[in-house]
Amino acid sequence: MNKKIFGMIAAIVLGDGVVKKNAEMYLADGKTRALFDGKLFLNLLHNEGIAFGAGKEQKENVRKLTMGLLAFATGMLVGTPGERKNGAKRIGLALLIGGGISNLIDRMYRGYVVDYFSLNIGPFREKLRRVVFNLSDFCILIGAVMASIPTGTKKKTKQNPVDGLEDIK
Repeated sequence: MNKKIFGMIAAIVLGDGVVKKNAEMYLADGKTRALFDGKLFLNLLHNEGIAFGAGKEQKENVRKLTMGLLAFATGMLVGTPGERKNGAKRIGLALLIGGGISNLIDRMYRGYVVDYFSLNIGPFREKLRRVVFNLSDFCILIGAVMASIPTGTKKKTKQNPVDGLEDIK
């Protein structure tokens, strides 16, 4: 892993950790705060499961699943050459790993993940507003999309013009 990729992972873990700590201090009163003309809401939620609280009854399995997925993503990152054509994939994996580590740290030390904002935009704003995220969640989402986009080009092999023709006698 090169220094830039490692730095990106560390910045996500540390940055989101600072925001989570501040969210727990300043949003502990349970009040929701609107920002940007009501497009963004700050509110504190302790999520004991994974996305949308799923698996909150199986905390140990959620931790194991998270660690397994992080190990897989790290293996993919280490195994992806640092060539220019793989830049988006490597950045995506770094985002995914950084967000995953940050949320895993929450699960291991707090027993829950600190979520702190929701969005009030688009045609599904009523439903979207009920979903509370954190910065790591967005890094995981964007990283997964970027990592799954095919990169590079396939080498074309020259085909013999007579391949597929039956022998003529």
